[in-house]
Formats: sequence, structure tokens, C-alpha cells
Amino acid sequence: MSISGTYFAILSLASLLCNYDDFPSEQEAGFEQITVSGIYTGGFEVHSFTPCGSKEDWWLADRDINDRYGARSVSKPETYWQIEIRALVSPLGKYGHLGGYVRCVTKVEFLSAVESQTNECRK
Repeated sequence: MSISGTYFAILSLASLLCNYDDFPSEQEAGFEQITVSGIYTGGFEVHSFTPCGSKEDWWLADRDINDRYGARSVSKPETYWQIEIRALVSPLGKYGHLGGYVRCVTKVEFLSAVESQTNECRK
């Protein structure tokens, strides 16, 4: 397989794992609508959401998330935000960059966001 063919195959697989656009049917795929608070970590190839009280990392699939809450400069490669969201959450699986996340969060509505100095939830 050529380099361009391999690149296309990787991109196709990644889009199946969790893309930014509408899924054919989230309900049929087992997605559930929830409201949850947690820490968003944004950076290069990182769109991680960790619900408060959990150790799971979820892939936050939102086109504008890094523009809103992501890293602001190369000298600060990751930023942390405590956010509350209403969104559709996938069943357990492998999602996001290299399948490194156990759930995918899509159709995100941001209810609140406060920049945090750590990746720990505040009360």
C-alpha cells in the first residue's frame, strides 16, 4: 500500500471511531444524552474530557472546542477547563486520536466553563 493509501485508510478509520459531524443515528449506536461536569484538557491532538469523580478519558468531538478552550500558545501546550456540558455520550469503546479514549462526546452544548490551573475538579 502506498503512503497516500495508508494515510487515507488511517483517516477513514479515525472518522469511523468518532467524527465531528452527525452520526447516522446516535440512539441506535447506543449514545445517551447526559449533563455532566468535568475537566477538559485541550492541546495538540488532545481533546480530553474527564468527568468529575472519574478516571475515564473521553474524546470531546466538537469542531470549535480548541478555538474556545484549547492551548493558546506553544509555551503552554495544554490548558485545563472545568466545564459543564449537555451532550451525547457513546458506549464504551475506542475513540479519538489513535483510539486512546474510552467514550466519545458529541453534539456538545456548553453550560459553563472556568479555566483551571490543574486537571482536578473543584467543588
